[in-house]
Amino acid sequence: MAKPGEGTQTELVAPLSREELSVVTANLRFALENCPVDGGVLTEDGSASSEESVRSLLKKLEAAKTRPISLRDLPNGEVKLLKAIAEYAIKECPIDGAMMLNSGRFISKDDLRSLKQKLDALPQTTTTAGRALSAVEILEQEHRLILRVVNLLPTIRRNVDAGVVDESVLPSVVDFFTAFTDGYHHAKEEGLLFPALQLRGVSPRGCPVGTLKLEHQQGRSLMGTLKSAVEKYSEGDPGAASAISSVLKDAEDLYTTHIWREDYLLFPMSGKVLPSSDQEELTRDSAKVQSKFGSGFLERYELLVDKLERSANQTPGPAQPIGSRVPIVSS
Repeated sequence: MAKPGEGTQTELVAPLSREELSVVTANLRFALENCPVDGGVLTEDGSASSEESVRSLLKKLEAAKTRPISLRDLPNGEVKLLKAIAEYAIKECPIDGAMMLNSGRFISKDDLRSLKQKLDALPQTTTTAGRALSAVEILEQEHRLILRVVNLLPTIRRNVDAGVVDESVLPSVVDFFTAFTDGYHHAKEEGLLFPALQLRGVSPRGCPVGTLKLEHQQGRSLMGTLKSAVEKYSEGDPGAASAISSVLKDAEDLYTTHIWREDYLLFPMSGKVLPSSDQEELTRDSAKVQSKFGSGFLERYELLVDKLERSANQTPGPAQPIGSRVPIVSS
């Protein structure tokens, strides 16, 4: 957890205020209407923006009006896009007074400078101070990907309740939480990090390690229940939709709390308990585990999450007959 005096980090972790979110969305709307966002704005890594990516990000942030979101929850690519558009608007666009915010006042370039300052202060997700990420930093980075799916669960649940969920979404959710979250991410925690902490005197029972292990087990149970419910849903079982909705709500609650415990209890404690030699060994062992999954494993699930975000956030069309839904495919 942030120490007293670490105001910048606290602001990054805390959910955006209503006014801050209003500044971000107003900037994106203005850019879509007045700036050459389709290939005309370059991010810091040299990639060009696209109208589709800006609209997708705007839609995600507008949905955050009903669910708090912090800058730290945004993927690295979206952070770079926000920074590039804010910088472009500051330098090139007459944005002062052009958009009204939720508070009733008009946006100014000072608002964007403040936003960009916060974005610039976000930690890098690929390297830190020119070095490779440690095992714990990689685990924390993976949480950002997991949270992207967790943040989609309320939308998916509403679509299930309305009978208009995309046929590929539910199997993809099961696949992600089973193969990536549990089979890959949790496996590294339970197989490497937890034992390393235990060797340094941290009890495997109680808080935080015992609690986290229990939550891992709860997650496996929920995904087993969800997989069974999705199979019944595809076969036309009229009660399956209610079961799916219930499991998705439980999964949202579980993973939101679980990731908080790890980010603000487990990982900071690991940095204090494990000496540098242990952390270096942990990073080497983690790299060996990651190599066993193959070079395309992470990219596969990053692409799957991108697809899930597009599918879940699309305005659903007419409901399909329950019997026409495709059954879940085992990975």
